Amino acid sequence: MVQKELKLPEHQLKTECPTRWGSRQEMIQRILEQLPDISQVLNDRKPVLHLFKTSVLAVQEDDTEFTKSIKSNILKYLQEKYSDPQTQDLLDMATTLDPRFKMNYISEEKKATVKVRLADEMTGITLAMPNASPAPPMKKGRKTLGSFFKAAQGNDDKSSSLEQAVSTELEAYLLTCNIDSEDDPLIWWRQNSNVYPRLSVLVKKYLCIPATSSPSERLFSTGGNIVTCHHASLKPEHVDRLVFLARNL
Repeated sequence: MVQKELKLPEHQLKTECPTRWGSRQEMIQRILEQLPDISQVLNDRKPVLHLFKTSVLAVQEDDTEFTKSIKSNILKYLQEKYSDPQTQDLLDMATTLDPRFKMNYISEEKKATVKVRLADEMTGITLAMPNASPAPPMKKGRKTLGSFFKAAQGNDDKSSSLEQAVSTELEAYLLTCNIDSEDDPLIWWRQNSNVYPRLSVLVKKYLCIPATSSPSERLFSTGGNIVTCHHASLKPEHVDRLVFLARNL
């Protein structure tokens, strides 16, 4: 899918074979050919990072020193890039909201924290909904001591009801079977947004985040090819149109 999007040859990666002449050069050549889509996939989701760490980039006994060096350097780069706690928290939330993975790739000690964060945001969404029923106006007149207890009890009941609704929706989502890893999570959420109204709002917040900056970087490169020293007097609107034509024709 990524290869089609980037218009690259749909080739698989090659591995070095000690008994085959030139296999190392072919492996490096294929990596360089597929470097754009490899970078995009590596930056895509936390499950992909987990897959590379535990399987694809795991050092094997029959690996040559050169292969081991490549794998270790890639893993080192990934660990440095995603070591920021805020980035990890963001990936945890986005992964949990992806119906293909949910909490499969969340560490046990962090699952409770992620659930609390989701519940808090779901509660905030409910309180901010425009169709939420407003509080009834207070009647003027004499008030007895019992009326204060009644009001306090009513607020507690509403708070408890909201907390229960949020908890029920979140647990129901987590208990449903994960969809196939090849399915589109956005289509699933579009079909189930009425079942999980609060979570579907969070999906728009977290799953819309671009997984990579490659598209914007390609636009900058295109703009740099258009605005050169020989075309430094182009007006901004003309640059916008030329960049649009260059990327869409």
